[in-house]
Amino acid sequence: MKYLIILFFSFTYFINAEDYIFESSANLKSENMIIADNFSVKNMSIEIRWTDSQGEYGKGRCIGLSTKKITEVRFKVYCEYYDSDEDMFWTLLERSNSDAAAGVGVATYLNATGKYKNFIGLKCNYAVNYMGEETNFYRHKCQIKN
Repeated sequence: MKYLIILFFSFTYFINAEDYIFESSANLKSENMIIADNFSVKNMSIEIRWTDSQGEYGKGRCIGLSTKKITEVRFKVYCEYYDSDEDMFWTLLERSNSDAAAGVGVATYLNATGKYKNFIGLKCNYAVNYMGEETNFYRHKCQIKN
C-alpha cells in the first residue's frame, strides 16, 4: 500500500508539471589572469537578453569566475534577471569538467520576486555555447508545477 501511495503522488506530480524553458543570448566581457602554466582564472561580466516558454522576456546581468587547472574547467556565475513586468529572479550557474567553449551544468534559482517566487530552490539543467569570445547562447530546462 505504501508503494501505491508513493507511485500515486509521483504520477500526480508529473501530470501537474510542465517543462519550463529559458533561453538567452549574451555579450561577455572577461579578464584573464595566468597564475601558472597549468592554472588560470577568468573574471566574467555578462549582459543578457532572454525569453521563456511562458511568453515572458527581459534583460539581466551576470558576474562570475572560471578556473582552469590543467584540463579541468570550473564555472561559478551569479545572475540577476528582470522581466517586462519588473519581476526579478537570481540564479547560480555551475559547471565543471567541461570544455570552456561549450558545456552543460546546473542553474539554481536563489531568490525571486513576483511570479517567480515559486522558482526559489528550483534546479534546472542548462547548456551554453559560445560564438567567439564575446557572445554566448544559453538554454535551461526544468519541470515546474502547474
